[in-house]
Amino acid sequence: MPASKSIVTRLILVITLCGALIFVITFGYNYYQSRLVLERELENNARNLAMSLVNRVESELISVSKVTEGVARSLETGSYSEEQLHAQWSMLVADTILAQAVLVIRLVPAEQQCMVCFQKYHPLNKETR
Repeated sequence: MPASKSIVTRLILVITLCGALIFVITFGYNYYQSRLVLERELENNARNLAMSLVNRVESELISVSKVTEGVARSLETGSYSEEQLHAQWSMLVADTILAQAVLVIRLVPAEQQCMVCFQKYHPLNKETR
């Protein structure tokens, strides 16, 4: 009988170890595959988040560029005194970091050129057309 117990215990031990080995291999493979899937999902989520931030920044920059283009057009077409330009600058940069900046204005008189005789002249009444 002791010989049969040793065979039984050996079989139990071998079957248990094989079962444990199968479970360890299965769980290890499942862990590895789950990790790969999570890494891919994290990369996709990070890429989507970065693209959404890029789109938000781009939309803000587009709106800022439209405002600056409008201000540039109004400054080009209008005739402003130095005080009016300072007042407009103060209004534009109020509550921004640029509010503490010093604005230096140098007015340059407009100069036009005749395309027939190429003579340069300064327009009267500060009009440029």
